[in-house]
Amino acid sequence: LSRHHGSGLEGYFLNGGHRHHVVAIGALPSFVGLHHIYLEVDSIPTVGRAWDKVLAGAAPIVSSLGQHANDPAVSFYVESPSGFAFEYGCGSRLISDELPWIQTRWDTAYLWGGHPGSAVTKA
Repeated sequence: LSRHHGSGLEGYFLNGGHRHHVVAIGALPSFVGLHHIYLEVDSIPTVGRAWDKVLAGAAPIVSSLGQHANDPAVSFYVESPSGFAFEYGCGSRLISDELPWIQTRWDTAYLWGGHPGSAVTKA
């Protein structure tokens, strides 16, 4: 379990296997509940090809391509038909069984990118 605070956000990230997180539950000003499920793929080119399809209209954008501060994965978010988001990315942080996990606080969600879907200009 890790957590992010800042800008009115309260998020809990649940790990599965050795990934930093595969499910996120949040309390945002306009939302409480399951925020997203993460799907890890093999490479940045795979993420990029999927992002091109999203830009062509394959799914509604929640957040643009970017890199998180809490998990160095390069990813984007799209809205599922059920209303929660799918995060599609690669390079997520792996957590070791040998080292204790230390819950951490981040003051920003992204190192770069991650703009709201409404701010994304489609090609």
